[in-house]
Amino acid sequence: MSILIKLFQCTFKSKKTTSYSSYIALLLIFFSTTLKAEIKRDYIPQAKLMSSFNIIGAHSSLTNTGIIAVNGKIWVWGWRRKGQTGNNTVEDISSPPTMVENLPQIVDIGGAVSSMLVLDVNGTVWGWGEQYFNEAGCYSGNMSSGYQNENAYIPCKVISNIKQIITADGFSIALDKNGDVWTWGDSRFGQLGRSVSISGDPDPIPTRVDFSGEKVRLIGNHQQGGFAITQSNKVWVWGGNYDGVMGFPGVRYHIKPIRFNALESIAKDITYIGGGWGWATALLNDGSVVGWGNTASLGKGVLYNTSPSEKIEYRNTEFIITPEKINIGAKIEKLYARYRGVVALSSKGELFTWGLTSPHMNYPQHIYGVRPTKQETIGKHIVDIAVGREYIYYINEYGDLFGVGNNSHYQIVPINSKFIYWPGSQIYYQQFNQ
Repeated sequence: MSILIKLFQCTFKSKKTTSYSSYIALLLIFFSTTLKAEIKRDYIPQAKLMSSFNIIGAHSSLTNTGIIAVNGKIWVWGWRRKGQTGNNTVEDISSPPTMVENLPQIVDIGGAVSSMLVLDVNGTVWGWGEQYFNEAGCYSGNMSSGYQNENAYIPCKVISNIKQIITADGFSIALDKNGDVWTWGDSRFGQLGRSVSISGDPDPIPTRVDFSGEKVRLIGNHQQGGFAITQSNKVWVWGGNYDGVMGFPGVRYHIKPIRFNALESIAKDITYIGGGWGWATALLNDGSVVGWGNTASLGKGVLYNTSPSEKIEYRNTEFIITPEKINIGAKIEKLYARYRGVVALSSKGELFTWGLTSPHMNYPQHIYGVRPTKQETIGKHIVDIAVGREYIYYINEYGDLFGVGNNSHYQIVPINSKFIYWPGSQIYYQQFNQ
């Protein structure tokens, strides 16, 4: 601020004739620049954390709970009233992060609304938390009208020999090391890719899904179903077909997998596939991204109706059924597609987002952009990203962790702010007592 005062003094000592409006404009520009510099100076990197911490973030649809793995140990914070601590306890949202005890080293993390699912170094899946649809996989044998009525307060072993896990709202998918796919949880919209014993009721037991006898190399999900790419590069999809997410209009549900022919010409190049409500994206090995379904979530520049005199629609009615390239202007290395939008990390460490921007929704309009948007971050190079349902974590080149988005239950930081705006708030590692 002292620099600003000196500029002010020097300006008015000048013998040149300049209008007061020019002085004011100059001062405002400099004040804005100086203020940003002051904010940047407030950030002090925690030295060499990348060499002492191995951080793994979640690719989850958790709504109100924060979760990461630090050196293979799981830590949770935020909302923890349905067993999320994994320690047979409940915690207030403002209490410090708690470590989940008695788990092996964790290498991958998922989560579905209020349940947790993790994969350990030996290929075993562990689940705990909310059990309404049995999405955590901890079946106690006590079902009420087809639904589980007990939360899992201690992690249980769900399934072994697994190499990839996927979680969505109310159901889970796992790919084993033999190329077989297993599903469990909510089945109301065909999410499990197979017939269940009681129509519409959850299936608590992981059961194999058939793809005409073929083995699978990659799995993904959309909001009410899944994707599988076989070792022969055939693409299969199942579940709810909102807005053409299954590659064709019409039929609302498909209980069993069907072929997604429009993707098969590029299937061998797909390294990630996933989506949200009525849309999906795929990341290719050349760093490009394609998308299909509801265009408002695909970075196509579709704006929602913001006029107060007109009805606001929940979803844009335009959709595409043939995958199209999304123009990002960068080579993408990591991609996560969630409920309403996409988070992408470029090969240069840039963070991009795009998706729904409806002003009547609580948070997405502040996270995403109608087109792929390069977001302001703390640090020049982002090395990793993780996601919840409407919040994002990122790690910069110093190894520091930040959060952006929904903070209604302190799933980012324990402050009375329902939303954390870009460039985010720092999550200090001192919370994770090692």
